[in-house]
Amino acid sequence: MDILKLAQEFADVEELEWSYNCDGLAVELNSKRPKIFLRQQSPMYRKRFTAAHEYGHIRISWHVDIVQCHQDPTAPSAVAPEGSERDLGRTLAERQEWEANRFASRLLVPHRFLQAITSSYREVPALLAELATADVSASAGIIALARNLPPGYVFHVPGLRWPFVSSRGTREYVHADEFGSWNLATLDRRSRSKGTVIHQGQPIDWWQTAQVLTGTAPPDDKRAAAEVLRAAIGSVYPTDRAASMAAKISGKTAGLLSQAPDLNRADDILTLLRYRLADDVECADLFGTADFDLYLVKRAIQYADKRRSRRD
Repeated sequence: MDILKLAQEFADVEELEWSYNCDGLAVELNSKRPKIFLRQQSPMYRKRFTAAHEYGHIRISWHVDIVQCHQDPTAPSAVAPEGSERDLGRTLAERQEWEANRFASRLLVPHRFLQAITSSYREVPALLAELATADVSASAGIIALARNLPPGYVFHVPGLRWPFVSSRGTREYVHADEFGSWNLATLDRRSRSKGTVIHQGQPIDWWQTAQVLTGTAPPDDKRAAAEVLRAAIGSVYPTDRAASMAAKISGKTAGLLSQAPDLNRADDILTLLRYRLADDVECADLFGTADFDLYLVKRAIQYADKRRSRRD
């Protein structure tokens, strides 16, 4: 996409040299022909994102007058989940910046493109090779990519204030030690695979902590998922606990899936459920039983079908 050409259809765009610590500026947003100024010496990928960001200010109707210089598009205020405590604490200017950043990300790395490259399992190097064709910076691209990946992916992206980007539902297992260095021992130990890829000129470390699973339900097993769960619980615990435990586990699976609304494939949903429930004390004795494994498969298929019907 030629974002500069697109922006020029709605605004006068000019590149200038300046020493200020900002990448772009949009002015006269409430006029018929706003103006966009871009920092000429910015790297190409960053300039594309800045142009899309300033274009977003123009296209979002309630952004008016002059919008402050666009800062780091991957700063915490830019990527805080909508509705989260950090999100609700934003100032008006921060919210405008966040909205323009989200607009730019969706424009340059559209959802349909991300769905296409994540529609089947791929190794991380292949994923990032496909992502590179979007021509955005490593940070902007990986943040967008992570929203569409199943749980278990962690990326280290140099330059971010918090340099670890993970797919939804993923535990990062990372903390800073007393000297300010990242302690990666737990993440390394919990990873099934890891590596380093040069992406958009930057070394990107990656880890995959969840096993990608596939599962199908036997066609002759006509039981509903709830029936299978009660049978699994009954095979391990006293029968009088089955109803209350089934309600708790069903609620937990629903809660986990509400945190990952972009997961639509049954295999991705199954991966999420097994990954997050594996550390749950109440489920520990159920793992490995045939009925509990079947329950997770049926639950994943059920949710995938429901989400597919909503999308269609």
